[in-house]
Amino acid sequence: MEILTFPNCRQSIWLAVFFILWTVIVQVICIISGVPSYLCATILYVSTVTILAIAFRTKAMDRSILRFDKPNIKVLLLAAGGTLCLPWVHALIYSIVPFPEFLKKIFTEIGTKDSNEAYIYPFISAILMPFIIEVIFRGIILRGLLTEYGIRKSIIIAAIIYSVVWGCMTLLPVLGLIYGLWFGWLYVYSRSLWTCLITHILLQVSSVAYVMTNYYHPLPQQVNSAMTGDLWIVNLAATIVFILFTYFLYQTFRHHDNRDYTI
Repeated sequence: MEILTFPNCRQSIWLAVFFILWTVIVQVICIISGVPSYLCATILYVSTVTILAIAFRTKAMDRSILRFDKPNIKVLLLAAGGTLCLPWVHALIYSIVPFPEFLKKIFTEIGTKDSNEAYIYPFISAILMPFIIEVIFRGIILRGLLTEYGIRKSIIIAAIIYSVVWGCMTLLPVLGLIYGLWFGWLYVYSRSLWTCLITHILLQVSSVAYVMTNYYHPLPQQVNSAMTGDLWIVNLAATIVFILFTYFLYQTFRHHDNRDYTI
């Protein structure tokens, strides 16, 4: 496997630290100033995209990071199927781990705003967040780790870093670790950031659709009732389907593993 020279491992770690600190700083400022949680998240996403745009514009970061090679259709479909099962997998986790108070607050605030304000966060979340996450955590951090460490170790380290950031935002780092491992694995073996980006957007859109479907209802109460274990059979079945998708993806990757590729 050939890996482009930028970013290297040290640059990736520094960038990870920077974005973790930036996430914390933006949230602290929003809390002190009394900004609503959904608007705080929107500010974080937009400001991060702005920083990335400036970095690429000034050539502080190599634009080759944004290489989006054409995805394999079979891999993309299997990845999409597996990704759509992920909400049911973490629903199974939520039946054991309490639903994060931070997300309850966001959903409550969205449900009490007028329609124009309520659509701001879901739209930003569905489009900007997947782009930010995939470029930073797969295109920059994971790719940089791969220049120094093996594939398995790099995916695990990148997933842990992602779970720290996710934990700062949602208070549920275990979920961040699962997502980090899943999308990191997809990125390395699919040879395409497109696969991760498309499936991540699909995941966000499905989540946003659920939120907006319940727009005029007290969503936190519904979420809590859904996560108490009443649907554990459905969640367990979806988890098994997710494992099957993962297995078929693994077999597909093994079949094409002898090909040369570049990240």
